[in-house]
Amino acid sequence: MNLLYIGGCDALRMQIEKLLEQGSNFIQCADVPAALRHIGSVGQDTEIVVMSDLAQIDPLEALVELKKNYYSLPVIVLSENRKSSLAI
Repeated sequence: MNLLYIGGCDALRMQIEKLLEQGSNFIQCADVPAALRHIGSVGQDTEIVVMSDLAQIDPLEALVELKKNYYSLPVIVLSENRKSSLAI
């Protein structure tokens, strides 16, 4: 599996890495523009995107931006925000 994580939370990143089976590729990008550049450079090799809270952009805006460019790419959005009104 080729997984791209967009976010800056090291604790969440480490938990995701632990869940991956041996032989999986794990890439981390700090923001959506970097993720779009990465996906563009590897083509369809990215199988799934996991995105957590981002400081620069609202999670829904980030999701729209990803889907606008790669509509068939599966995206999982995780939030560490304890306020349910701010989590998606």
